[in-house]
Amino acid sequence: MMAGYGSRNKPSEGVEADLWARVLAIDDGTGAKKVLVTADIIGFGPVLSRAIKTEAKEKYGLNEADLLLVGSHTHSGPVISERTLVDHPDQVRARDAYVDHLRFQILTMIGSALGRMEPARLEWARGRGGIGMYRRVPKPDGTWAFGDNPQGTVDPDLPVMAVRAPDGTLRALFFTYACHCTSVRNGKDGFYKIHPDWAICCSLLEEDLGAQVMFVTGCGADIDPAAKGAIVEAENNGFSMAEAIHSVLKTGKFAPVAGPIRAQARRIDLPLETLDEAVVAKMAETGKPAEKKLAADLQQKKLRGGPVPFPILTWRFGSGPTIVALAGETCVEYSLRLKRELGADRIWPVGYANEVMCYIPSERVLRENGYESGWSLAWGRGVAAYQMSASGWHTPFALGLEDRIVTAVHDMLKD
Repeated sequence: MMAGYGSRNKPSEGVEADLWARVLAIDDGTGAKKVLVTADIIGFGPVLSRAIKTEAKEKYGLNEADLLLVGSHTHSGPVISERTLVDHPDQVRARDAYVDHLRFQILTMIGSALGRMEPARLEWARGRGGIGMYRRVPKPDGTWAFGDNPQGTVDPDLPVMAVRAPDGTLRALFFTYACHCTSVRNGKDGFYKIHPDWAICCSLLEEDLGAQVMFVTGCGADIDPAAKGAIVEAENNGFSMAEAIHSVLKTGKFAPVAGPIRAQARRIDLPLETLDEAVVAKMAETGKPAEKKLAADLQQKKLRGGPVPFPILTWRFGSGPTIVALAGETCVEYSLRLKRELGADRIWPVGYANEVMCYIPSERVLRENGYESGWSLAWGRGVAAYQMSASGWHTPFALGLEDRIVTAVHDMLKD
């Protein structure tokens, strides 16, 4: 089964383009290793992420802060999460076998990367990407729907870190851009083939550059590609992103990165709203069929209450940028606020990092309602709407969410 679009009702039908996992290991000269892992998957769920990190600690001595896992969030990849509904026993076995293989492959690749390190230098620059469009559109009734909102908030920032051999040869690069990998839409009959969506730009660039290319997903939970539809749109968006990165490599003002990498990891708790049992009872009586099913799940305690564990990881690259890696499907305003408050010239925000447990709405989105907020105007804040219930939580986040996360980042980067 495939992850990302809830309307899919059958397994994948083949591979349109390969999915990739990529690993980069860095030693800053102190002997302390940092490892970046990217994968063309919907995201590293908490169970998979913690299993990889536990085994990486045992095998390679990598602490929590030393290993950064980021999924591209392609909606044309396989089901990964144990929470995603997979009814048929054969599909449960297929999912579990895929996840076990993915975990094994990633851990093997980490060992390979650590064992193949060679002298290199880092440099970084910033460019601009242009494929993203804010996807939340206000409606006259006060709700927010999916659509194209040209006046909405986006983040065109395109930071690029280049890894070069001592003679200047490009060996690898990684970059960040804030946009869903959702160029391919279901259409009339659905799209049931495996594809990395616009993150295919990594493979395109690898062919051109002869170097490893890694997409480190940005805070784009409320941003979709402006061009959407058939598979050709994913490919066109991939070409557009590849051209943007070529432009950075040709004309970007790259600054050398020197000094140690200071890594920190922290988990904070994000509280949820209190479950409103009266609303649940009313939903069970008068709701639509899907809402009645949700009410039954809530009454049978099939969904979890808070708080939600939220990991944050920071890598401070000496004289270079500071990567701030946030968990979950993180909305764009986190990226913009962190750069505004901590320095747009040095902060490099990342989303979908380490553990993707649900959407992480900005405070504005949380107050406004709509899909990313996790609650609906019809039933209020005392019960989860689809995106939170599908992720296993019984209510949306409590207000104050954004300040709690941003304050934690400030505290981590105080000195």
